[in-house]
Amino acid sequence: MGLLLLALVGLCLAHVSHGRIVFDPPEYTKDQGEDGWFTVTWSSIPKPVEGRDENDMMALYLTNGTALVDMNTNVPISFVHPYLLDPDAWKNGQGSFRFYLANYRSNVRAVYLRPPNWVPLADSHGQLLGTILDSSDPLVMTEDALNTPSNRVLSYTDDVGSMRVTWQVGPTSPSKPHSMPIIRYGTTKDSLNLTAKAYSSTYDASSMCLAPASSYGYHGPGTLNSGIMRGLAPNTR
Repeated sequence: MGLLLLALVGLCLAHVSHGRIVFDPPEYTKDQGEDGWFTVTWSSIPKPVEGRDENDMMALYLTNGTALVDMNTNVPISFVHPYLLDPDAWKNGQGSFRFYLANYRSNVRAVYLRPPNWVPLADSHGQLLGTILDSSDPLVMTEDALNTPSNRVLSYTDDVGSMRVTWQVGPTSPSKPHSMPIIRYGTTKDSLNLTAKAYSSTYDASSMCLAPASSYGYHGPGTLNSGIMRGLAPNTR
């Protein structure tokens, strides 16, 4: 079953830990590159009450470092209903699902939620009232995965002998500044003897128009690099 996206939803929850939730594999490494498949498995979740708890959710949240998820300022990047995945496993407080995760350049936690009801808000969003029955240790984004180039794009310029290259890497910080990005190119992978300087930029929540993109729905893009390859010959790879 594919993952369902949750949009424009805030959470107000109390945290209780009973069961066990694990990721396989437990890290996001450069081998996954821009995206990868992971399995989350849970067990020993307090058994649900049929006719009441069919809206239980297994939700994925982005989290900084090893910090616990702040449910008042975060929304899940995705979720599933365990009851719909496997009703028999759900009745016994266990289950698993395999999900496709893009490189968000952030650690991820899986959280099992038992929401008793939805309370509509005046702005037509929803506030979910419920209990966190358990949360996983973070699926850790390793340093090499954090800076794996992703979202590579080639685009035309107004010069037929040039093309622009744009790509994304991890965020910079005073303690981890990036060096000047360089594009190396040529007619074979063993002869990348031409170079071009690239320039870095980024944006933050203040650049967004409205909530949730400008508030609890914002997630930083990392560093955006872009440069132009010049002197390209027609009909040449």
